Amino acid sequence: MWKRISVWMLRLCVGAVFIMSGLVKMVDLWGFVFKIEEYLAVWQLVQPRTIVFMVAMFVSGYEFVLGTLLAMGCYKRVAPWGLMLTMAVMLPLTAYLWVADPVSDCGCFGDFWKISNAATFWKNVAITVALGVLLKWNAGLKESLFNPAIQWMVGAWISLYAIIVGLYGYNAQPMLDFRAFPVGAPLVAKANEEDDNFTLLYEKDGVRHCLLVTGEGMEEGVLVESEGSSYARYFAFVPSVSGILEQEQAVKETQTLSMIKESGQEEQAGMVLS
Repeated sequence: MWKRISVWMLRLCVGAVFIMSGLVKMVDLWGFVFKIEEYLAVWQLVQPRTIVFMVAMFVSGYEFVLGTLLAMGCYKRVAPWGLMLTMAVMLPLTAYLWVADPVSDCGCFGDFWKISNAATFWKNVAITVALGVLLKWNAGLKESLFNPAIQWMVGAWISLYAIIVGLYGYNAQPMLDFRAFPVGAPLVAKANEEDDNFTLLYEKDGVRHCLLVTGEGMEEGVLVESEGSSYARYFAFVPSVSGILEQEQAVKETQTLSMIKESGQEEQAGMVLS
């Protein structure tokens, strides 16, 4: 009984990790493409966008399909061996990321959940150990949600679903939007917020500060948020930049006056003490 419960728990837990990992990549395939290109830039490799797209589609679908089959108890030998093959690549890769730290996060869960490279490595160690147990015990437990005769149909429908979700996210918008700036989210802060500064790329008190790109004499501009990447991860067209620039100038003048006032008070206090 304990062995049966253990196998089902491992099927569900490991399967859920790969389902989530594959799904969040599929729904935002552009994000996964950008992450792969970030890796390629670190290694100074240049590949056509078409090839990168095909790799992103295959990897996300591979994880999702095999994770789902494992969780349902289908293909008891193929599913764990296929996922173990993934870990044979990902485990040394995440060890390298932990040691060298070439990117801020591995992108395992897309924009849904960003974890450190160290946490990613130990997560993969735990998954590898769990898959090792399943390689030994999984085939011995004959129970599954579907009869072996129709498991190929289950795999086909899951694969079709993965392809539809991926292509929709690539050509339109993600079905589930985990991006920092989903569709409809305001990229420009309200005008009455006095302490906004749009000249630096950083996050403070839950507010993301972006880079405003414009030209001399131009009223239009582009608001850019790289999110730590070397490219414009998010951007938005700004039809009128004068209000933002005036607000920024007012903030700088207020800060300058405050510094002058504090400096004058310190000088007066020094004269009194002397």
